Amino acid sequence: DAYSTLKKQTRLLNLILQYHVKAGKVLKKGASMDAIAALPFLEEIGRAKMIGEKQFEEAVAGILQRMDAQLREIVERVKGEL
Repeated sequence: DAYSTLKKQTRLLNLILQYHVKAGKVLKKGASMDAIAALPFLEEIGRAKMIGEKQFEEAVAGILQRMDAQLREIVERVKGEL
């Protein structure tokens, strides 16, 4: 985003890359891409660039927590189906 600081842009990219890596692991465990793509935290990543600098790190930490919890939930559902 052209209006974000370099630090914020780097953190956003890192957040997206973490999602990519973690989603790949969940896919390998048998989850569907549809289930992963429908997770609510993804909208938060898209809106994160609008968060002010003062609240940004706290917001990113919350997004990461929700990302982990929601991906873990999908893995548990997949395990239950096996």
